[in-house]
Amino acid sequence: MIKAYAKTIQGLEEISIKEIKELLNISSKILYPGMLTFETKTLEDIAKLTYHSQSLLKTGVLLQTGKFKELKDIVKEIKSTKLDWKYETFAIKSTRQGKHNFSSKEIEHEIGSIIKGKVNLENPHTLFAIEIQDNNYLFGIDFAGFPLDKRFYRVKMSFSALNSIVAYAMIRLSDYKNILLDPYCRDGIILIEADYFNSKLFIHQKKLAYENFLKLKIENPPKANSRIIGFAENIGSLKNSKINISMADAKVELAKREVEWIETMFKDNELEAVVSFPPYICKRNKKPEVLNFYNQLSEALRNTLKNKGKLVINTPNPDLKIPDFKQVKKLNYQIGDLKSFIYVFEK
Repeated sequence: MIKAYAKTIQGLEEISIKEIKELLNISSKILYPGMLTFETKTLEDIAKLTYHSQSLLKTGVLLQTGKFKELKDIVKEIKSTKLDWKYETFAIKSTRQGKHNFSSKEIEHEIGSIIKGKVNLENPHTLFAIEIQDNNYLFGIDFAGFPLDKRFYRVKMSFSALNSIVAYAMIRLSDYKNILLDPYCRDGIILIEADYFNSKLFIHQKKLAYENFLKLKIENPPKANSRIIGFAENIGSLKNSKINISMADAKVELAKREVEWIETMFKDNELEAVVSFPPYICKRNKKPEVLNFYNQLSEALRNTLKNKGKLVINTPNPDLKIPDFKQVKKLNYQIGDLKSFIYVFEK
């Protein structure tokens, strides 16, 4: 069996575990926050996951993992690792999170001196990955080559743009199948990720790292028939969303609308799920304005959202409450030093 790793955003591991199970029919587990591991019989499974995943940052073959106190501990363990992998040229890329007395460049240099062969930084046959998080390390073979959340369609981004993996996680938590609304769509990220979830199409334009050593033919499953609608809150949002949606070639409905339009556009119990990153209290948005938005949203969904329908909200607010809705789930996630929350409410 081949050991593999899959990196995601800390706090969203359950979404990735679910996605891995759906794509590969393989169970995975948490190695440490944000890092999952699983075993598979083929490299093709890891490639397929890399190709299709919307919830992962990185994937690859796991060669060695453990805990450390100093850089020399990592070097010693990797040096003792049997590298049973044929490669023509190589490069090393490290990602480091936490406080350490060494830099990413230092560890790349140290590990690079262990691995024998010709270095090719521009287009290596094999890209070795070193993941450092606090006192955890992982050494592996990167199948992606770049952070998978860096979607090609993200051309026009506004202030506090939503991470694409977070958007996907929100969509999965909504349990939607047929009709989804984002009443405050900002740059259209939730709408695009919802369309990609339906289509299962390739969501990257960059060459994936595994393509240098593995040729893979992947068939896309049939696209689900659903309706995805977005309300742009202002002209800037409408413009940004149109550009991003066009780049993504996503099939969504978009218009500049206020939340009050929900009752006009949708019949009673027609909406299945509402997923959004609405305004939150900050210097730009005062508390009365934000509370008024949620009151209007609650009123607009009173009849249009079906019974047991989900309202999924992303916010930095640690104690969000919405009138007439019951909180059924709350996920805390972290990107770098920034902590935020995904709330799932039910009518």
